[in-house]
Amino acid sequence: MARDWDEDYKTERQTVNPEPVVLLDIVTGITGTTHIWLTSNETDYTWDSITWTARPFEGGSFSIQAGESGEVDITLGDADGYFGTWLLSTDFRNEKVTRYVVERDENDVVTGVQKDVWRVSNTSRSDRMFTFKVEFLQALLGRIKVPMQLLTKDKYPGIPDERSSF
Repeated sequence: MARDWDEDYKTERQTVNPEPVVLLDIVTGITGTTHIWLTSNETDYTWDSITWTARPFEGGSFSIQAGESGEVDITLGDADGYFGTWLLSTDFRNEKVTRYVVERDENDVVTGVQKDVWRVSNTSRSDRMFTFKVEFLQALLGRIKVPMQLLTKDKYPGIPDERSSF
């Protein structure tokens, strides 16, 4: 005979659905401290053998539609002046910012990871906030123009002539 689970336990277990953990990996370009790892969690979070520091942040719309520029503002809390001190060493321009959204189950087991990669185009700082203006790398790649190159037998001897068949 199969063992019956307590109905209250089954209902509670089915409703547990932890929020995804949002992580930011900010490349600094500074020797010695090459990355800043942040989480929007209320407490520090360890993932992928890295401890991500709790710091409030938010971003604009992260979904980009065709024809849009792909720019997003990521605003971080800076009441303690943490990013102000970084600005003495770097302006973060052209550095890479990666956002991970880590999906997990009720046992804190990772069930999926979404990854977005951006390039910092500008930064600004107010009294208690620090903002990165970032562009999706995929959007940047769509705007890059690469000159066409004629494939000739001189440069690529393996190319068959027009009369050859494959």
